[in-house]
Amino acid sequence: MMISPAGPKLPPVLEFIQTRQKFCQLALDVVAPTKIADGDESQCFMNAYRGSSAHQCTMCSGWLATPLQRGTAFQFTQHWWNFDQNAYRYIDHSPAIEENAVYILDQDLAQFALVHNDRLTSCVARSLVLEQGQFFAIETIESSYQFKPLDDLSTETLFEPYLLR
Repeated sequence: MMISPAGPKLPPVLEFIQTRQKFCQLALDVVAPTKIADGDESQCFMNAYRGSSAHQCTMCSGWLATPLQRGTAFQFTQHWWNFDQNAYRYIDHSPAIEENAVYILDQDLAQFALVHNDRLTSCVARSLVLEQGQFFAIETIESSYQFKPLDDLSTETLFEPYLLR
């Protein structure tokens, strides 16, 4: 069975939060990090790791939600950033983040990566697309992208291709 929230049509970010929250122990939240952008492009995990070491910050994980050019579709890209406990603010060291990206805090991803680090080939989960009420995983197959319908948004499902058995 494909996941598709029932009830009235929600804005895509709220639809994602409502659907993903069913699989999370920790609350999802929309946050607004200060963008420092002094890290390396496409290296969000390492940027957050270096930020946690250099600035005594905590690593945070979640999603960047951005609209796609195809009408009402949204992409949700798993992302890492930091929380500065002294200044009580979120910080993102990754450059080239889209201006209209919405940050969704999802610390269940960070907890999963920490617990299963010895079995993961990547600490960054699959990216997702929400289109017409259906969630799809973005799969890279032979340097092309394919959308795979998802039955659930559990953390295990999101990390599945990167989890060694």
